[in-house]
Amino acid sequence: MVKPKTGITGLPLGTKESGSRVDFDRNAFSFLVETKGPRFAWARAATCPCQGNNDQTQQPEPNCEFCKGKGRFHFGPEKFYVIPPDEAGDLDELQKILLEKDGAALIRGTMLGAMRSDEEFTRVGPWLFGNAYVTVRPENPIGFHDRLIALDAELTFDEILDAGDPNEPLALHFLAVGVNCIQAVHPTIKRWQEGVDFEVVNGLVVWTSDAPDEDTRISVHYRFHPQWTVWSQPQSFRIASTKAKLAGVPPPKTPLGTPEKLVIRAMVRLEHLEDP
Repeated sequence: MVKPKTGITGLPLGTKESGSRVDFDRNAFSFLVETKGPRFAWARAATCPCQGNNDQTQQPEPNCEFCKGKGRFHFGPEKFYVIPPDEAGDLDELQKILLEKDGAALIRGTMLGAMRSDEEFTRVGPWLFGNAYVTVRPENPIGFHDRLIALDAELTFDEILDAGDPNEPLALHFLAVGVNCIQAVHPTIKRWQEGVDFEVVNGLVVWTSDAPDEDTRISVHYRFHPQWTVWSQPQSFRIASTKAKLAGVPPPKTPLGTPEKLVIRAMVRLEHLEDP
């Protein structure tokens, strides 16, 4: 049996501290993001001035017309890398509307690590949430509470609301890609179908025939482009430390040149599953 040398198994004492380095290829990271990542509409987030108007709770103004009681608003990032128009690919009208909504920038990012929760065993009430990790180029410094709309993905969502004025478009919580079902149970059980009773125009429901009465409660099941909120401080920089060297082994010198920023990674959460 070969007996390993003292120190690191299989290596002479001091080999690990000899100054070898591991470098990350920034271009390789960006290449993967640009070639494998879907498109996102990125909008920055800021605290609304209505926040803290209540001295006791410091909560946002529930009736604020600007932020709609959320306590933050979104605006378009400027002077950062965006996908050139000739490289953005085809965009339908709804995708263009989502980009123009908050002056969002069109960027690419990779999304991995979607997680589930086991809190149903420790928490009473709703526990569902949707977390994932997104990675973007260093030229796009996403921040806490920023919004990322996945333009190339779809999720389903359902909500209950009043039908409203049948002569006006019906606005949903999210702009709809398409509607799977609209159902009422009172005063009669009735279901409406897209292409027969209504059309979806720029994310809104437009009645074409047999619209429900204004005060009818309806359930709407539809598809939308998922909206993610940055839910952690992004990992926007990298550092490396050097261990103390053994006696007689000189420490490695810092390589010459300017440090380069690497890709940015952050945890994101589906907007409709955020904690209230």
